[in-house]
Formats: sequence, C-alpha cells, structure tokens
Amino acid sequence: IGEVRREILDKYNLDLSEERLRRYESLGLFTTKRDKRSNFRLFTEHDYNELLLIISLIELGVSQKDLLEKNTEAISRRVNTVAELIDVAERRYPVCK
Repeated sequence: IGEVRREILDKYNLDLSEERLRRYESLGLFTTKRDKRSNFRLFTEHDYNELLLIISLIELGVSQKDLLEKNTEAISRRVNTVAELIDVAERRYPVCK
C-alpha cells in the first residue's frame, strides 16, 4: 500500500496516509488480490483507477456510507452540485478554464 500511496502523492499531489488507505480497504470501499506468499496487495490498473475514483468522490464530499451502499442517487447529486459550481466559477472567472 506504501507504493500506491507514493504514486498517488507523486502523480496527483494527494498526501494520503497508509492508515487511511487501509481503512478504506477494511471498510470495503476497494479490494485487491494478495500475493499468497508475501500477502502484499497486488494492485491492477483497474484497482488503482477504482481507488482514485473513490478518493476523488470522498474529496468532493461523497460520504463513505453512500459509497458503501452504492447510493448512486446521492453520489450523482453531489457530483452534479460540484459540476454546477465549476460551471459558475468558469463563467464568473474565465481564467479558470
């Protein structure tokens, strides 16, 4: 999990603790396969992208509960609200584009 954490920090400047990532995993927000000998997590590209999506949605204010329950209505509402705010900001401040 340390490698994934460092990669997210390097690529997206998101400083997530390993503890936070482990908590997301223990809550069931994402899963990965494990190496049978070392028990290390084996992140596929799909796992990595799914984790980035989860982190992004949480950063946008989607609750962990809504993510766990796959409450698409609540998730969509939050994403749409953020999209509307971005649209307003882009119209008000053209430099944001």
